[in-house]
Amino acid sequence: MKKGITLKDLASRLNMSVSTVSKSLSNDSAISALTKERVKKLADEWNYIPNESARHFKLNKSFTIGLILPDLLDPFFVLAINGVEDIAVEKDYNMTLTQSHEDVKKEEKIANLMISNRVDGVIVAVTKGTVDMSLFQKFKRVGIPVVCIARGVSDATFSYVSANNVDGAAKATEFLIKRGHKRIAHISGPKTLHISQARYQGYENALKKAKFPPTRNW
Repeated sequence: MKKGITLKDLASRLNMSVSTVSKSLSNDSAISALTKERVKKLADEWNYIPNESARHFKLNKSFTIGLILPDLLDPFFVLAINGVEDIAVEKDYNMTLTQSHEDVKKEEKIANLMISNRVDGVIVAVTKGTVDMSLFQKFKRVGIPVVCIARGVSDATFSYVSANNVDGAAKATEFLIKRGHKRIAHISGPKTLHISQARYQGYENALKKAKFPPTRNW
């Protein structure tokens, strides 16, 4: 493998310390303009490329955000990917994208790999079968923050970003009521999901407000 130009190579050619060269390339105010100019000129001539891995090691950061989603074919999650990627790039972070395929075992394997690779943070939409959040508590124990999206979890210690599902379901139900419909059914997701419970609650609230009889069997 061809060896790239290093800070040591630049320092040797310019008869400077590695520290001075590094600070010059970082535009450190302690370094004179003339020195910075000499260093940057040689770096350009020699096509020097900074070793990001070394910088990450020194800072003890991977500059990587892990994103765990259930299904990449779902249009909603595609929008989530675009949003996370836009902000990650803006902040000079990489994004590691994975999908659990709604499989709890695969979700666990992905999570453990992300911990091993020391991602700086995790954004996750848990699987439909994820009830026990002890897996994601492992991230917290090693100092990796976790944010849940779309699907809320029972553990209130996790940060959570989603739509107002109670209000949304209520508005959808009220829309049908205003159109004159009387027999309004509710098709729910798994009862273990907070989002399913929230949407059912909104549906039920709208029926009660309209003084419709209970429709548990629907």
